[in-house]
Amino acid sequence: MRTIRPGPRRSRVRAVREALAPGERLFSWAETSRDFDEVDVDGTPAADTGYLVVTDRRFLVLGLAGPMESIAWERVMWARWNPPVLTLAGQEPGSAEPGAPMRESTVRFRLASPGNVPAHVHERIEATIVVQRRVSLVGGIGARLVARRRPLGREVSWHVVFDQGTDNGDPVLRRDAEQELAQFRDSVGI
Repeated sequence: MRTIRPGPRRSRVRAVREALAPGERLFSWAETSRDFDEVDVDGTPAADTGYLVVTDRRFLVLGLAGPMESIAWERVMWARWNPPVLTLAGQEPGSAEPGAPMRESTVRFRLASPGNVPAHVHERIEATIVVQRRVSLVGGIGARLVARRRPLGREVSWHVVFDQGTDNGDPVLRRDAEQELAQFRDSVGI
């Protein structure tokens, strides 16, 4: 009888599977490194390699500078695939109250062998969007009004996503965005 020894590939697969919650479905995963000059929150350079994991519920980052990072799909605002770099923008914690303007926090990952990761990321983000509309606010400022639903949930959350570089703390701009959001919610009946 031959003994099968866990090699590097088997260890990677085991690490990815162990990170999943009970009942969570794995769609794809890829080895990655943070892009170029990325730094962690504390200002230290990011670690060399890790894994990006796409599941039915969330996006996981394993093995890059510290503990596992996880972001639910309804908090990922957008993703851009420009080979070999995948850029994601996530909603910053603490800005999730209904109708609140969402602030972006972006991170870039270099994928040498992306497989289906970029396609699955796009599909999972789109699956959480119930309806959205682009609007022009006071002074020609642009924003997206977005209704999103958790992958396993029924409750819809509403958000205003201002164009990049916009001062979303401006009370006139926020009031205009809130009015647009209220009209949009009434028009779609959700």
